Amino acid sequence: MFIYYIFPYSGSISYKTKMKKLEMIASWKGIDIDQSLPVFEGLKKGLGATGTFYNTSKYFEVSFLFLVSENLKSQPLEYRENLLNDASDLKKFAEDIRKFVGKRVQMQHILLHLLMPKKFERIASWGHKDKIIKAYSYLILDNSITDSDKNYS
Repeated sequence: MFIYYIFPYSGSISYKTKMKKLEMIASWKGIDIDQSLPVFEGLKKGLGATGTFYNTSKYFEVSFLFLVSENLKSQPLEYRENLLNDASDLKKFAEDIRKFVGKRVQMQHILLHLLMPKKFERIASWGHKDKIIKAYSYLILDNSITDSDKNYS
């Protein structure tokens, strides 16, 4: 849930709400959260905008995260290292899991950005990505490009 809450701007989900939810979940196992730890600073501002679907479809967003982590954990270490160092393979891996979830979860874009911020833009919304591509499509000289993230260089 920490990963789920780290991306949304505070205007979307307040820091107070994020911490309240994390503390509630931690309490189920008798864990006390020390809010003074530096790791929680990132929850105060967030990294980007998320839409209504992100908040109302938490089940699908978190399911995606769970399936990614479970799938990664079941792989040999060498496979995981290679995957986490290859943007193209990582995107395909995430896309395959997203298809299994069945929804166009924003967590796919968020996780790719968190894992490889220099390779994947800080844009969670599928619609926003489409609008940017449409607005600047006249600058794309290579019509064979079909991947909106194809900037792995």
